[in-house]
Amino acid sequence: MSPGGETTSKVTPRLSFAGNITRTSKSKIMVTIIGTKLSENSEGKSFVSLKLQGGTEAVQSQQTGKFYLTAKTCYIPSTFSVLEAEALVGSKIPGKVVRVATEPYAYTIKETGEIISLAHSYEYHPDEMVDTPTTAKERDYSLEER
Repeated sequence: MSPGGETTSKVTPRLSFAGNITRTSKSKIMVTIIGTKLSENSEGKSFVSLKLQGGTEAVQSQQTGKFYLTAKTCYIPSTFSVLEAEALVGSKIPGKVVRVATEPYAYTIKETGEIISLAHSYEYHPDEMVDTPTTAKERDYSLEER
Protein backbone atom coordinates (compact mmCIF):
# COMPACT_ATOMS: atom_id res chain seq x y z
CA MET A 1 0.00 0.00 0.00
CA SER A 2 1.11 3.50 -0.72
CA PRO A 3 1.04 6.21 1.96
CA GLY A 4 -2.32 7.50 0.62
CA GLY A 5 -3.96 4.10 1.12
CA GLU A 6 -4.13 3.12 -2.57
CA THR A 7 -2.84 -0.23 -3.69
CA THR A 8 0.03 -0.18 -6.13
CA SER A 9 1.25 -2.88 -8.49
CA LYS A 10 4.92 -3.39 -9.08
CA VAL A 11 5.96 -3.01 -12.74
CA THR A 12 9.51 -3.79 -13.75
CA PRO A 13 10.87 -1.04 -16.03
CA ARG A 14 13.29 -1.86 -18.83
CA LEU A 15 15.57 0.45 -20.75
CA SER A 16 14.97 0.84 -24.47
CA PHE A 17 17.78 1.60 -26.92
CA ALA A 18 16.88 5.29 -26.76
CA GLY A 19 17.44 5.26 -23.01
CA ASN A 20 13.78 5.86 -22.17
CA ILE A 21 12.11 3.76 -19.51
CA THR A 22 9.25 1.67 -20.87
CA ARG A 23 6.87 -0.57 -18.97
CA THR A 24 6.93 -4.29 -19.70
CA SER A 25 3.48 -5.20 -18.38
CA LYS A 26 0.56 -5.14 -20.80
CA SER A 27 2.53 -3.42 -23.56
CA LYS A 28 1.77 -4.14 -27.22
CA ILE A 29 4.26 -4.49 -30.04
CA MET A 30 3.98 -1.34 -32.14
CA VAL A 31 5.25 -0.06 -35.47
CA THR A 32 5.85 3.60 -36.30
CA ILE A 33 4.73 5.36 -39.46
CA ILE A 34 7.95 7.03 -40.63
CA GLY A 35 7.11 8.24 -44.12
CA THR A 36 4.85 8.29 -47.16
CA LYS A 37 5.26 7.50 -50.84
CA LEU A 38 3.03 8.10 -53.85
CA SER A 39 2.69 4.74 -55.64
CA GLU A 40 0.95 3.47 -58.75
CA ASN A 41 -0.96 0.19 -59.13
CA SER A 42 -0.86 -2.10 -62.19
CA GLU A 43 -3.78 -0.16 -63.73
CA GLY A 44 -1.90 3.14 -63.49
CA LYS A 45 -3.96 4.56 -60.60
CA SER A 46 -2.10 6.52 -57.91
CA PHE A 47 -2.36 5.75 -54.21
CA VAL A 48 -0.42 6.67 -51.07
CA SER A 49 1.72 4.07 -49.28
CA LEU A 50 2.83 4.45 -45.67
CA LYS A 51 6.36 3.46 -44.66
CA LEU A 52 6.31 1.48 -41.40
CA GLN A 53 9.25 0.76 -39.09
CA GLY A 54 9.41 -1.99 -36.47
CA GLY A 55 11.41 -1.95 -33.26
CA THR A 56 15.18 -1.72 -33.00
CA GLU A 57 16.98 -5.06 -33.02
CA ALA A 58 20.57 -6.29 -32.89
CA VAL A 59 21.75 -8.29 -35.94
CA GLN A 60 25.06 -10.08 -36.41
CA SER A 61 26.96 -9.37 -39.63
CA GLN A 62 27.55 -12.46 -41.76
CA GLN A 63 30.83 -10.97 -43.02
CA THR A 64 32.45 -9.60 -39.84
CA GLY A 65 30.55 -11.40 -37.04
CA LYS A 66 30.02 -8.04 -35.30
CA PHE A 67 26.61 -6.84 -34.15
CA TYR A 68 24.85 -3.74 -35.40
CA LEU A 69 21.45 -2.17 -34.73
CA THR A 70 18.74 -2.03 -37.37
CA ALA A 71 14.97 -1.89 -37.75
CA LYS A 72 12.82 -3.65 -40.34
CA THR A 73 10.76 -1.40 -42.63
CA CYS A 74 8.05 -1.94 -45.22
CA TYR A 75 5.43 -0.05 -47.18
CA ILE A 76 1.68 -0.65 -46.86
CA PRO A 77 -0.95 0.75 -49.24
CA SER A 78 -3.57 3.15 -47.88
CA THR A 79 -6.70 5.00 -48.94
CA PHE A 80 -5.44 8.27 -47.42
CA SER A 81 -4.73 11.44 -49.35
CA VAL A 82 -1.13 12.70 -49.34
CA LEU A 83 -2.00 15.30 -46.68
CA GLU A 84 -3.80 12.77 -44.47
CA ALA A 85 -0.93 10.30 -44.76
CA GLU A 86 1.71 12.93 -43.97
CA ALA A 87 -0.26 13.92 -40.84
CA LEU A 88 0.10 10.30 -39.63
CA VAL A 89 3.91 10.32 -39.71
CA GLY A 90 5.14 9.67 -36.16
CA SER A 91 2.00 7.75 -35.18
CA LYS A 92 2.25 4.24 -33.78
CA ILE A 93 -0.05 1.32 -34.60
CA PRO A 94 -0.18 -2.19 -33.12
CA GLY A 95 1.64 -4.86 -35.09
CA LYS A 96 5.07 -5.76 -36.38
CA VAL A 97 7.15 -5.84 -39.55
CA VAL A 98 8.06 -9.44 -40.39
CA ARG A 99 10.33 -11.11 -42.94
CA VAL A 100 8.55 -13.26 -45.55
CA ALA A 101 9.94 -15.60 -48.21
CA THR A 102 9.61 -14.51 -51.86
CA GLU A 103 10.77 -15.69 -55.24
CA PRO A 104 14.42 -14.62 -55.74
CA TYR A 105 14.87 -11.15 -57.23
CA ALA A 106 17.73 -8.75 -58.01
CA TYR A 107 18.28 -5.86 -55.59
CA THR A 108 20.68 -2.93 -56.04
CA ILE A 109 22.43 -1.63 -52.92
CA LYS A 110 22.02 2.16 -53.20
CA GLU A 111 25.28 3.08 -51.47
CA THR A 112 27.56 0.84 -53.56
CA GLY A 113 25.59 0.06 -56.73
CA GLU A 114 26.22 -3.66 -56.12
CA ILE A 115 23.45 -5.96 -57.41
CA ILE A 116 22.60 -8.87 -55.11
CA SER A 117 19.96 -11.62 -55.16
CA LEU A 118 17.36 -11.68 -52.37
CA ALA A 119 14.62 -14.21 -51.61
CA HIS A 120 12.73 -12.30 -48.91
CA SER A 121 10.90 -9.06 -48.25
CA TYR A 122 9.22 -7.43 -45.26
CA GLU A 123 5.53 -6.84 -44.61
CA TYR A 124 3.27 -5.51 -41.89
CA HIS A 125 1.32 -7.93 -39.69
CA PRO A 126 -1.38 -6.43 -37.45
CA ASP A 127 -1.15 -7.22 -33.73
CA GLU A 128 -3.99 -9.76 -33.77
CA MET A 129 -2.75 -11.62 -36.87
CA VAL A 130 -1.42 -15.14 -36.33
CA ASP A 131 1.92 -15.95 -37.95
CA THR A 132 1.47 -18.47 -40.76
CA PRO A 133 4.12 -19.84 -43.11
CA THR A 134 3.01 -18.15 -46.34
CA THR A 135 4.88 -16.26 -49.00
CA ALA A 136 4.26 -12.77 -50.32
CA LYS A 137 3.36 -14.32 -53.69
CA GLU A 138 0.27 -15.95 -52.09
CA ARG A 139 -1.16 -12.62 -50.89
CA ASP A 140 -3.62 -10.44 -52.83
CA TYR A 141 -2.87 -6.71 -52.50
CA SER A 142 -5.58 -5.34 -54.78
CA LEU A 143 -6.91 -1.88 -53.95
CA GLU A 144 -10.50 -0.75 -54.16
CA GLU A 145 -11.39 2.39 -56.07
CA ARG A 146 -12.18 5.42 -53.94
